[in-house]
Amino acid sequence: MGKEVKKKNKILKASAVDGSPAENTSKSGDVRNVERLRSVLNIMHFRGESNQQYLDNALNEAIAITGSKIGYIYYYNENSKQFILNSWSRGVMKECSVVNPQTVYDLDKTGVWGEAVRQRKAIVLNDFRAYHPLKKGYPEGHVELRRFMTVPIFRDEAVVAVVGVANKESEYDEADVLQLTLLMDAVWKYFELKTSEEARRESEEKFRIMAENSSDVIWHMDRDYRFTYISPADERMRGYRKEEVIGAELWSILKPEGIEHIKEANARRLEDERRGVKTGPLRYELEQKCKDGSWIWTEITVLPYRDKNGQLSGYHGVTRDIAERKLYERRILDANCRLQEATNHARELAERAEAASRAKSEFLANMSHEIRTPLNGVIGFTDLLKNTELNPVQRQFVENANISAQSLLGIINDILDFSKIEAGRIELETIKTDITELVETASDIIKFQASKKNLELLINISSDTPGYAAVDPVRLKQVLVNLLSNAVKFTDRGEIEIKLRFGKIDGRKGRYFFEVRDTCIGISEEQKAKLFKAFTQADASTTRKYGGTGL
Repeated sequence: MGKEVKKKNKILKASAVDGSPAENTSKSGDVRNVERLRSVLNIMHFRGESNQQYLDNALNEAIAITGSKIGYIYYYNENSKQFILNSWSRGVMKECSVVNPQTVYDLDKTGVWGEAVRQRKAIVLNDFRAYHPLKKGYPEGHVELRRFMTVPIFRDEAVVAVVGVANKESEYDEADVLQLTLLMDAVWKYFELKTSEEARRESEEKFRIMAENSSDVIWHMDRDYRFTYISPADERMRGYRKEEVIGAELWSILKPEGIEHIKEANARRLEDERRGVKTGPLRYELEQKCKDGSWIWTEITVLPYRDKNGQLSGYHGVTRDIAERKLYERRILDANCRLQEATNHARELAERAEAASRAKSEFLANMSHEIRTPLNGVIGFTDLLKNTELNPVQRQFVENANISAQSLLGIINDILDFSKIEAGRIELETIKTDITELVETASDIIKFQASKKNLELLINISSDTPGYAAVDPVRLKQVLVNLLSNAVKFTDRGEIEIKLRFGKIDGRKGRYFFEVRDTCIGISEEQKAKLFKAFTQADASTTRKYGGTGL
């Protein structure tokens, strides 16, 4: 800029003639410098309510110092290549009658006034009415321009704004360009300072409002863990006034184990940073001392901050009261402990019950085996005895003994099967079986019992039932015989029917459905709940009349 000033001074001097004119020119330049400095001083002393008022005032000073009538300031965005109108002189608005005037312009759609950005230098037109190849005209109703000057404002080699003035009574010269450039350069530096200061104040105010109204405690510490700021929430949480905390060390409000925990975590963080591992905020759950001598559980989030050289400057942090959460955690922990104890006790009882059940089942299995061996001898010898010469009374006694032994053997077999099921030792086989033949065989077994009571036994097998099935034939027959025998036992007259039907699941699988229907005494809805309870019958009175074990 120094070179530019020299050049312009030479031009001014070159325009002077001998004697007093040169002296007058020098005095004129001094006057302009004084005016420019006065304008800068006025701008810096201006006390507006906003940055917009500050720029409006700066534009008025620019118009005055150049002797212009009107002017404007546009922001410029190098990335989007757009102009955004910021300030304009009130004189323009009085004379301008453009309908819907624009406030945003793309650089490539601007005329000569955009050349300040394209050529990155000041543009002066002292005869705006004359033809110029870069002029694109202005919209109808725009204030008439006779003379025009626009100057770019730079920051770090980038154009950040342009200022334009127009309609000076005399021609704009390089002194005007220099005055306007120097003025706006000073203005923009101060504007950026004000903008930064205003943003800082706004940020601090937002932080103050947030900190003073937050239920969490917000604080700052220096690198030596001394508090430099703490929000009012700390007094509500721990009872200490701000003045009592500022300057105090963090260690003074923590228990020894909490201090050790923080130091260990910080050591790990520093080691991670030395190894290039990215670290984030640290979180701790610690007890903090209250003014009344009590301790309160808190959650602390700490984030270290560094200066521009990367050196640790201090710590930002937030403290949250988690006393209620800790109380609930303790309650849940206690409840879990009680639940675990109850579970262990229940498991122990279940194991005892299971062991007792196994012992009982093993006892029943052994006893059934021991009883069945001599009982088979009784059945065998009574069968042999029936083949000898006996009188009618003797034969009746032998047959009764044989039937009773057979009945007792059936009960013992049921008990043995039940004990095997309880002990988990029963095993099912899968054998391809003629299902129709199995149903007929089961029916044949109880046919004699049914005929003795003059009961009709019916077999109803659906025509679409497949002939063979993969089953355990012995156990399936046992189930069917039990159902049929039960039907015969409780039916005094009428009929008993066994039905078999088949339902498809897919092309290769299906289910067989076995149903036994009889005309017996029936069972009430209340008594149905007892059907599958071992050693239990629906009605105790039936035991006296019909017998049975409930298996």
